[in-house]
Amino acid sequence: ESPYRKIIDGKVTTEVIYLSAMEESKHYVAQANSSLDSEGRFTEEFVVCRHAG
Repeated sequence: ESPYRKIIDGKVTTEVIYLSAMEESKHYVAQANSSLDSEGRFTEEFVVCRHAG
């Protein structure tokens, strides 16, 4: 399992969830180095992520 931070209403939270590879394939996963503002929101209009793979 790997740790991931949840995003709720466009804001990255401090909550960490652990997903197996099978569980991860059901979610969109953004790059860990995506730029965030001081409130935890993505600074770019588009964010590189992966889904189902």
